[in-house]
Amino acid sequence: MRQFLAQGLHRTENRTGVLIFASAAERYAEIVADAVINAKVTPEVWDNAVAALTSAIKAGRPGDGFVAAIEQCGAVLAQHFPPGAMNRNELADKLVEI
Repeated sequence: MRQFLAQGLHRTENRTGVLIFASAAERYAEIVADAVINAKVTPEVWDNAVAALTSAIKAGRPGDGFVAAIEQCGAVLAQHFPPGAMNRNELADKLVEI
């Protein structure tokens, strides 16, 4: 949650920021979503994206895992907040390594 706030993901107009977090040292991954999108999406959706990420990491393909998780999150966001003029991309699409 600290990184969600530190990266400013809570500052989107429609409160739809999503953080895909993975810690190799802790062997832990989680998806943190802002209030509005989290209210519309069941925890199982995020669990499936985390499972895709962690299984690929375990197989030595972390890049593939992040791509799969990003695609799943993007599909869910597009269902509830279709891309367009009213739903512009407000956040940088980037990987932050700490």
